[in-house]
Formats: sequence, C-alpha cells, structure tokens
Amino acid sequence: MFKTFLTIGALTLGSIGFASAATVENGSFEDGQSVLTNGNWGIGSLPGWTNTSGGIEVQTQPTLGLTPYDGSRYIELDGNSNYTISQSVALTVGNYLLSFAYSPRVEGGSATNGIGFAIASLSGSITGPDVMNGTSVGAWTYLSYAFSVAEEGSYLLSFSGVGTDESFGGLLDDVSISAVPLPAGGLLLLGALGGLAAMRRRKSI
Repeated sequence: MFKTFLTIGALTLGSIGFASAATVENGSFEDGQSVLTNGNWGIGSLPGWTNTSGGIEVQTQPTLGLTPYDGSRYIELDGNSNYTISQSVALTVGNYLLSFAYSPRVEGGSATNGIGFAIASLSGSITGPDVMNGTSVGAWTYLSYAFSVAEEGSYLLSFSGVGTDESFGGLLDDVSISAVPLPAGGLLLLGALGGLAAMRRRKSI
C-alpha cells in the first residue's frame, strides 16, 4: 500500500507540472582557462559547449571594462563572425525557467547586438539596447523565460549571434535552467490524495 501511495504522488507531480532540477554545464563560462590566449580575451573551445565555427569568444573585465555578471568571465556571440553555442540538457516533464544575463556591446539595435536563444518549446531573441526590456550598453540585464516540457528527454539549449557579422555582438553570462516550484494548490492536492490513500488503507484492514 505504501508503494501505491508513492506512485500516486509521482503521477500527480508529473500531471500538475512538477519538474526536476536541470543542470547547465559551465553556464558562467569559468571552465577552460586556456581559451584566454590574449590575456583579457580569447577564442577557443569551452567544456560543456559546442559551437558552429571559429570558436567561442571569452572575455574578462579588462576587455570592455564590463564586470562579469557571475564569476570572472563572460562570452560574446560575435567573435570574428556570428556563431552558435549549444549543449544537450536532460529534462523531465514539467515547467522551467531559462535564465541568463545579457548585455549589448555597442550602441545600436539588432543590426549588431542581437542574440537568439532556444530550448524545447521556447525560442526568442533580444536586440538591445532596448528600453522595453531594460538592456543598456555597459550593464547586465538578467532575463528569465518560461517554457514547458511535455516528454522527458534530452533537449538542445542554444544561443546565437543574430546581428551583423562585424565582431561586435551580444554578451552572455550566467546561463541556468531551474524547475518551476510546485504551486501551493498542487501541494494541497497531494495532501488530499494522501488522505484518500490512508482512508482506503484503513477500510481494507
């Protein structure tokens, strides 16, 4: 009977949108120090991420005078040209938030600073600087976007430079994916189901 109760709880959690924690590897781009071939910045590979071409451009605070949002490094998504970084993330059924810090490199709109992002049912883009989403040159804006997963599996998380290929692009740091907590109503529902299971157990004794 105890095993049956746990199974009911697991099924209920899945049906009302409970999701397990997801791990983004090297989300702040701190691993892989050898990529800093020029001291303050460099282009190369980073653990956890693959890229389309030319390597990933990593920068530190002296490069542009911009303090990293998290740790000591961040990346620019237009090195010698626009590129895409990606990694596979294991997700269970449920609701999530994709969060990251963004900063435009130079004044201007999507012609130079644009980045795109995608995972599972979510895809979007940021042009910046943008009064609507609060982005401005020389400052980080922390953004979060909700998405859902209908089937457990491995999903590709990607970020792309989508502006002009001229080596000035959007800046990215502190990428993470978090599960949306179970709503209070869901906890009440679990409690009610638990009480129902206990009543059935007493009736069967």
